[in-house]
Amino acid sequence: MQQNTAAADDGVECEESSSPKPAPPPPPAPAPAPAAASFQPATASTIDRFEAIVSAQHSSGFWTYSDGLMSLLGVSDRDLRSAVVDAVGNRFSPVLMSTVAVVAFLRKNLAHERDSWEMMEEKAMAWLNAELGDKTGDVMDAVKRLF
Repeated sequence: MQQNTAAADDGVECEESSSPKPAPPPPPAPAPAPAAASFQPATASTIDRFEAIVSAQHSSGFWTYSDGLMSLLGVSDRDLRSAVVDAVGNRFSPVLMSTVAVVAFLRKNLAHERDSWEMMEEKAMAWLNAELGDKTGDVMDAVKRLF
């Protein structure tokens, strides 16, 4: 690099560079975005499960039964049905079974995120209490063992 000394108007000498300063290196390229994964309940992350649960709750507080929901929760339909029937007898319904299962799942698997689902649970428990009365605690105890 060749440097020239030139006199400024005020009589002070300053250095001039005959070649420009090199540009700083460019920032690293961002990592490529992961490919969008299709939702598969058996391998869904906890966040995917939570989002699916939130979107499936009925405005009255219950969850409608579906094989997909049971798969999402990772619970055997046979075991769940048996536990619910043992606890509530002739008050059994698939909607009741689904709702109890979701609440038990949330309490067991997402306890650390309770602030995120507490209002959903309150609504579900109000619905369950209206349906089952004093049997609500019995069925919750029976089902929580499955998770």
